[in-house]
Parts: sequence; structure tokens; C-alpha cells
Amino acid sequence: MVKTIEGFVSFLSHYFRNPQAVGAVSALSPAVARRLLKYVKARPDAPCKILEVGAGMGNITRPLVDLLRPGDLLDVVEIDQNCCQVLENSFQGDPRVCVRHLSIADWNPTYKYDFIISTLPFNVFPSDFLQNIITHYEELCMDNGMCAYVEYIGLQKISRLFSKQDKRLMIRKRSSMLKEYHKKYLIEKSQVFKNIFPCHVYHMQLSKNR
Repeated sequence: MVKTIEGFVSFLSHYFRNPQAVGAVSALSPAVARRLLKYVKARPDAPCKILEVGAGMGNITRPLVDLLRPGDLLDVVEIDQNCCQVLENSFQGDPRVCVRHLSIADWNPTYKYDFIISTLPFNVFPSDFLQNIITHYEELCMDNGMCAYVEYIGLQKISRLFSKQDKRLMIRKRSSMLKEYHKKYLIEKSQVFKNIFPCHVYHMQLSKNR
């Protein structure tokens, strides 16, 4: 319990110093991985193209690779060079896995994805950047493709408590933007408590006709 409390305090301290890096503070648990990959696991037998964004040290990548079939393609986009080196060492020799060292905002392949698995911290990004990411995911995904992402439960409320007025306005704008995103595409929202910090996992179906 003491380690958990210390970890939470450390997490909050890091969050308020550098909120856009919180996605890398704590490794996501196997329980979160299973929930994120639910629809990948249940997919048809046909080969798929899958994008993982913000892979970090590969806690989600490893179980995702275990689900790959012959003919599948997994692009792993990670901005941190050290993490990319770990990922490349872990999956070298697997022709289905390509590690890409760049920001997702700069990734523009000539093909589209059946699944996008994202651990980017949506609920801490500036609203303009978040809008760019949401739009980019729509562009990268096939019609009716799936996008799953994760966020820490309660982080928005904690942020509002300790933020000044201008920051609170940005938080409200970001929250409104995510509500519209969910209204348009959300098919499933679930809670995962078996993680250092409890999470919500969202599954979106990015239909171009909605």
C-alpha cells in the first residue's frame, strides 16, 4: 500500500510538471492490455493492418504481437528514441512488426489500418493538438475500423482542482471535444481497476458515415 501511495504521489508530481508525458509514467497492466486488445483478438481470419501509438517499452506491444497472424502488419509508432531501441531489439526478425521512431502527427502511410491501439494521454493534451490527433486517427483508419484508447480515471477532475482559470477553460474545451468524439464513434467504455492507476478503456468504431 505504501508503495502504491508513493507511486501515486510521484505520478501526480510528474503530471503537474510535465502533463504530456504521463502516458509513460506507469506501465499498463496485463488486464488493461486484454481490454484494449479485445476487438483485435476477436477479429476475422483475414490479414489486418494494425497501428500502435505510444508503445513505450512494449507492455501492450508484446501481447499484441502474440495475436498477430501470418500476413498481418503491425506498425509501432513511438516518439522516444530509447523506447524505440528497446522495441526494435525485442521484435527484430519478425517481418510483421515495424517500429517507427517519430510523432504520430508525422506518420502518413499510403495505406489505412483496421485497428488503432493508442496509449497517448488524450486527457492532458492541449485541445488544438488533441483535435489534430483525433482527425489524424480518422484519416489513418479504414471505414468502420476500430480505435481503442486508454485514460486514467479521475485525472481530469484532479487537474481541474489544481489548475488556474485559463487552464480550467482548456480542460473544459478538451472534455467537450472528447464527449463529441464519443457521441460520434463510441461503442464500448469499460473500467479496469487492476492497474497501478485505474483506467477507462474506450473502443471507437470510426465509421465515415456517422
